[in-house]
Amino acid sequence: MAPPRTAAGARPAPGARPPVAPAALLFLLSGAAGLLYEVVWSRQLARPLGGTWPALVAVVAAFLGGLALGAFLGGRFAGRVRRPLRAYAILEAGIGLWCLAFPLLLEALHPVFGACYRGLSDRPLPLALSRFGLAALLLAPPTIAMGATLPLLLRAVVREEGRSVLSGTGLLYGINTVGAAGGAAVTGLLLLPALGFRGTTAVGAAAN
Repeated sequence: MAPPRTAAGARPAPGARPPVAPAALLFLLSGAAGLLYEVVWSRQLARPLGGTWPALVAVVAAFLGGLALGAFLGGRFAGRVRRPLRAYAILEAGIGLWCLAFPLLLEALHPVFGACYRGLSDRPLPLALSRFGLAALLLAPPTIAMGATLPLLLRAVVREEGRSVLSGTGLLYGINTVGAAGGAAVTGLLLLPALGFRGTTAVGAAAN
């Protein structure tokens, strides 16, 4: 199998190290932004979903499901993308824009949440499922895009050799996890109290 081309279109020299360090920085910021959004969304959805715990369950379920689906789709199609770094950049920009629009999208769905409550208030399970479905509808696009970013980034920076791909995957996932932990802590302890929902979301979008 031919080695992948770099962003400039040239083939990497045989034995050359893949440029993992810049990719690691990108994925550190991406992980921090992702968990920033998760914290913000769980609080924003608390009211329409009827409480903090239902909102947290809905956000985590949609988040993990979207990441898994995005990783699956990204893994299937990353090899067909001629310019994976450009595709990665488009996904990150799209995530940031969707998350900036999230408060408006949530407000637009408030009447639907209300209609579900009025029509299903005496049927707890259908009510909960309808609420979770609406939350998943809001969260699916950005989380699927988040899941697809790693395969694209690996396609761009890691040589197509079994050992290199595995080590690159572990490194990027580890750095992404460190960024996620830092993003969650900073969001809950510093950003939300200081900037509120809009300011904190703007920070996440800037990171994307």
